[in-house]
Amino acid sequence: LGVHPLQTIAEIDWSSMPMADLPNPWSVVRPEEGGVSAQDVASGLFAASLFPYLAFLAFIGDKDTRTPPLANFGFRFLLVFVFATIPAGIVAKLRYGTILANCDVLHGTSESLLTLTNLFISLGFRRSLTGGRQAGADMLALAAPLLLPLLAGALPDLAGEPANALSLPTWGIHVSSLFEWLVAMSLIWRYADETGNPRWRGLTWAMLPLHTSGLAACTYHVLYNAPAVDWLVGAP
Repeated sequence: LGVHPLQTIAEIDWSSMPMADLPNPWSVVRPEEGGVSAQDVASGLFAASLFPYLAFLAFIGDKDTRTPPLANFGFRFLLVFVFATIPAGIVAKLRYGTILANCDVLHGTSESLLTLTNLFISLGFRRSLTGGRQAGADMLALAAPLLLPLLAGALPDLAGEPANALSLPTWGIHVSSLFEWLVAMSLIWRYADETGNPRWRGLTWAMLPLHTSGLAACTYHVLYNAPAVDWLVGAP
């Protein structure tokens, strides 16, 4: 769906809408389906995971942990992505009657924040390992995810694909996020050797299931977000 996020947010009368009537922005259940499914339970668990993640941020931000400053900022920036998906998901369901994954501009813009998160983390550890060199290349890498969503509405749709297919810029955001996460895992493993603290390797192993979740989400998009495979984004 070719939509403009700012226009759609402005069109909704938020003041007259009771909180109980707002849809679950993280659920992949379509508005017309109704009911509660395993995906709703999974999205509830996703929301509840905020609390242990806040505990993780407190630990990773402790000065004795010696987390590189930019990487420390990156782990916190993930919260921007999480909270940005709330209005985006609500707008998708209220204004367009579908899930966020089917609204390309809203979807791509939200996911670009996740790409930035991964870049902050990766560049933070790389700067620590290289002594802060290649600052110009770092800035270019950070600018790319901000430009890709702007192209989503400008490029023509590929022939033969359904209306909810991801645009090439949105695909670029998803694929880059997967590779950036792998790079971050590799750099954190090296950081364990550099600092002589093997506990950083434990964080690398903890990041592996999250990468699997990203692969599952991309598989879901390859299948055009079909309701039959909603479990791909509900189960991981």
